[in-house]
Amino acid sequence: MVRLATCGLLFMFWSTLVLSETAQAQLQTELSPDKDNTLYEDVTGSSSNGAGVNLFTGRNQNGEVRRALLRFDIASSLPANSLVDSVTLALTASQAPVNPVTIEVHRVLAAWGEGSSDAPGNEANGTTAQAGDATWLHRIYDTTFWSLPGGDFEIIASADQTVDAVGSHTWLSTAQMVADVQDWNDNPASNYGWLLTAAGVDSQTVVWFDSRESAEPSSRPLLTVFCTPPVSVDEENSQLPGTPGLSQNYPNPFNPTTIIEYSVPRSSHVQIEVFNVLGHRVITLVDGWVQAGHHTIEWDGADVASGVYLYRFRTGDYIETRKLMLLK
Repeated sequence: MVRLATCGLLFMFWSTLVLSETAQAQLQTELSPDKDNTLYEDVTGSSSNGAGVNLFTGRNQNGEVRRALLRFDIASSLPANSLVDSVTLALTASQAPVNPVTIEVHRVLAAWGEGSSDAPGNEANGTTAQAGDATWLHRIYDTTFWSLPGGDFEIIASADQTVDAVGSHTWLSTAQMVADVQDWNDNPASNYGWLLTAAGVDSQTVVWFDSRESAEPSSRPLLTVFCTPPVSVDEENSQLPGTPGLSQNYPNPFNPTTIIEYSVPRSSHVQIEVFNVLGHRVITLVDGWVQAGHHTIEWDGADVASGVYLYRFRTGDYIETRKLMLLK
């Protein structure tokens, strides 16, 4: 067993949190998109660039918006039931505006297509969409529409990055990017990829990124995922739990540390919080994705007052609460 001392996890009342987990090898996977495209603002919804070598995002000198679409086949690339630890997205800008522009990554909410359209010249204005392309109005040209022109996507960005020059740019891992990729691995049917859009309304903010069709492999979009594969049957010390569960802490009463055990039958989001008898949260012990299995966490309450506390375990719709007593 290894003890991972955590920092910055809501050290309310200066309590110390120590996690205990089974050590497992982390897997690094690099993915190229299985499709990409550009949405060109166009009242007719007839422009696209499915097979082009460039992706565009931002607003051009005429005030017309460009948004890039990217999708990575997560479920075919990661082991099933893996726990996603971190995610980075790297894109190569071949042309950037004079002033820095913030490019946001948003999760797409509906399926879209990449047809055979291939714009001539610099591709900045796209070309006539072909069957199956995504356009400003169409998810799938020319039969299926977006709910809103310009694409259906989460309003809150999963990540953002300032682009101020040509060259490689990396969107560093965020909790929401990890959650997106985790969900796409667990629920492949929900994987519609990401949409890139420029923050703000200023004109002349278009960034040109190399697409998956770029002639230079090293400049193509690259998603790097670090994940922890599930423990194999041979490695399991015990059977996976059939249902979620929270055990009584031990020792109890305690001074100043106690152990809390909990179980989840599948990789899922887990939250464990400690409250005082007035219902005020003292500390959040766990708040993130946890791999299927039995888990142990140690709470050091050296800097909180003696008394009865409640600790609550939540995963999905399952909630369980127990009491613990700190005696000094």
